[in-house]
Amino acid sequence: MSVSANGDFVSGVLTALVGSLYVLLTALSGVFEEDKAPHQGAVTLGDMLLITALIWVTGGVYSEYYLLYYLPVVVAAVRLDTRAGIVACLMTTVLYAFAAFKAPPAPPVLPFETFRVLTVCLSALVLVLFFSLLKRETKLCEDLRDTLHHSLRRVAAVYDVAHAANTGADLAGVLSVILDHAARATDAANGSVFLLVEDGQLKPTASLSTPPGKAETPSELALAPARQAIAARAPITTTLPARETAGRTEDASIVYVPLLTPVGPIGVLSLVSRAGRKFARRQLDFLTSLCSEAALAIENAQLRSELRRLAITDHLTGLPNRREIEGRLGLELERAARCDRPLSLLMIDVDNLKEVNDAFGHAAGDEVLYALACLMKRNMRSSEVAGRLGGDEFAVVLPETDARQASALADRLIEGLSPALAAWADLPDSRVIAETIGMSIGVAESKDGTMSPKDLTAHADAALYEAKRTGKNRSWVTSDSVRSTPLSRAKTNSIS
Repeated sequence: MSVSANGDFVSGVLTALVGSLYVLLTALSGVFEEDKAPHQGAVTLGDMLLITALIWVTGGVYSEYYLLYYLPVVVAAVRLDTRAGIVACLMTTVLYAFAAFKAPPAPPVLPFETFRVLTVCLSALVLVLFFSLLKRETKLCEDLRDTLHHSLRRVAAVYDVAHAANTGADLAGVLSVILDHAARATDAANGSVFLLVEDGQLKPTASLSTPPGKAETPSELALAPARQAIAARAPITTTLPARETAGRTEDASIVYVPLLTPVGPIGVLSLVSRAGRKFARRQLDFLTSLCSEAALAIENAQLRSELRRLAITDHLTGLPNRREIEGRLGLELERAARCDRPLSLLMIDVDNLKEVNDAFGHAAGDEVLYALACLMKRNMRSSEVAGRLGGDEFAVVLPETDARQASALADRLIEGLSPALAAWADLPDSRVIAETIGMSIGVAESKDGTMSPKDLTAHADAALYEAKRTGKNRSWVTSDSVRSTPLSRAKTNSIS
């Protein structure tokens, strides 16, 4: 529609208002819609054409609606790229030059005051739209950054957990990695891992604030939410009342995330938030993702730990096997040599075990060996280690123990065996067996740890041979400072 300087005033006003409204609606569609590049380019071009038409009908070079050109240029630069913004800038220059120099050189069709009011209003709208667009794009960038940071943290956590599991880390190492990532990702004040044991109880296995093995088992009531999380197979969040601080009491949140494997649940990860904070939905999603990988890592670590235990453990007695006891003897001798401390070795042979096997069966003989293993465990310090070498032969490594002390332990074992077997509930005719079974023990000492494991074992074997040769059921010491110490009563009974 053409409007001249002497045209109808109402027609000019309507033209300007309709054109302005159309431009604003088009611009708003570009601000608040996620358009693809071709569509966004077409919208931007349409905006510039409509603005050019508005300038044409409102006075050409006299019109101040050129301010609206900034909007499509900014939209093109932000929504597309720098090249699109430069192209939009050049097109705007061409279109404005055409409108400014080709439009009739006439004053605006609107009164000057009205023209200025509309100009200020539209300029303000341009600024509002510009900063709204800028704020929206900034928010999108921040959200994208947060999402990327969250995704990278999740990938790093999963990678570290999988790496710890695949590189042979033990269970404590895997749990430490899991708790560290979970606490840092959620800014938790404390955290624990509870694992299911054979009887279905939840056992505290690792904690951020408690050394391994020192955590106390919570009450069944306190673990009720953890069992709910396992049953629901989803995180459960509860409120944990905090102490009063600075005159006010702030509650903390505690979340229980189940550790699930394809076979079933193996435990729960528990995290406590800081006072006055709660766990966000994104944090719960992160913990769920982390625990899916963590459960497999924990299961693998448990399997490796069990395989290692089986590889070094005698299946009947639960004591270390020959390979493990020989390795421990070598390590303890090296430590004794460094510290210039004595070390003693007991070589033990069970007397008359074959008679028990022949009379009562090998199951009874196995019970005798197991009872002897329990007796040794009860009479030894935590630093001492006993192992089964095979058959009815055992060995005990005694760090920082001289021959006299080792001989005293040997005598306590010999004296304690008969009462232990007599009271053993799983033995048939336990009193008869107790009167038949005895122990011969050879004692050897390395005074400063410089003796080799082979030589020390040979000395202990020689002492054991002497104990058997001189009547069995006694100990014999190779050290010159301690005489042989046979017991006053040797068991020579036989089973008829």
